[in-house]
Amino acid sequence: MNMHWCTGKVNLSGQNFTIVVFDNISPISWPEAQVLMALHGEENVYDLKRCATTDTTPRAEKERLLLKYGNVAEKVFPGYSPRMEALMPGEPEEQPHSNNGEPKPTPQPDDDDDGDEDAKGVDPPAGPAVFKPGKHQPPAKGA
Repeated sequence: MNMHWCTGKVNLSGQNFTIVVFDNISPISWPEAQVLMALHGEENVYDLKRCATTDTTPRAEKERLLLKYGNVAEKVFPGYSPRMEALMPGEPEEQPHSNNGEPKPTPQPDDDDDGDEDAKGVDPPAGPAVFKPGKHQPPAKGA
């Protein structure tokens, strides 16, 4: 089955003191959003937007949620093979898969002209920075 991954925010205390942001780098699944709604209240899970789709089974997703949230996941999705909504309501299923097999884009070299002509074409040192004593003039005596 297809499952949506979402970005969004969770207000942990309901007082706007601690807000956890789930972005494209660390999204949550739609079933996980339902578990967070059960934990923190529906009004404290907001700005949910789909960002990717993957293939999974309800049992595999429930096992992942059980490891992460414990008994709360069992209360939200009871049983061995739970009935869970994996797609956000009102969202189309035609979302690009997160593992579509395309290679990651390679970063392009920065072509800005900042006046550092002597640094271009020089590789950075491979090891850590090393302090070399004796390369500066010692302080004057009596100062």
